[in-house]
Amino acid sequence: MKISPGGEIGRRARLKILFTVNVSAGSIPAWGTHYRSLTYKEKQIMDILSFILGMSVVVVIAVAVVAVMAFVKVNKTNKDTEDQFQSLYASIDDLHRIIGQENENQNRERGEIVNDIYRTIDSRLDKLESKFSKKEKIYESLNK
Repeated sequence: MKISPGGEIGRRARLKILFTVNVSAGSIPAWGTHYRSLTYKEKQIMDILSFILGMSVVVVIAVAVVAVMAFVKVNKTNKDTEDQFQSLYASIDDLHRIIGQENENQNRERGEIVNDIYRTIDSRLDKLESKFSKKEKIYESLNK
């Protein structure tokens, strides 16, 4: 006797089960199930359909894996780029600080040189003034 596997399930789900199984236990098929053997052509079509669906699943899984790998790589590249920008900004800040310190040092040295020049000129003028005042005192003492 040929019966449909799970005839009860098939009837409740309103499924038409297209293949049959030989059962010798004497179970009674559910009312409304369809009993018919598949022809050779139908079996070939089912095989081809199963193959196509299986390959489609494999392709979908492969595309999903590639998409996840690409997403991870893009995130890693973004993180690396962000780290490089942070490093670059830190280097630029260091350069600005170093240039500012060098400017301050040069301005301080320039100011010290100018002050030295003023002190030298002042001491020379004081010496010249003291010579003139000595000569003036000598002339005054002679004129008296």
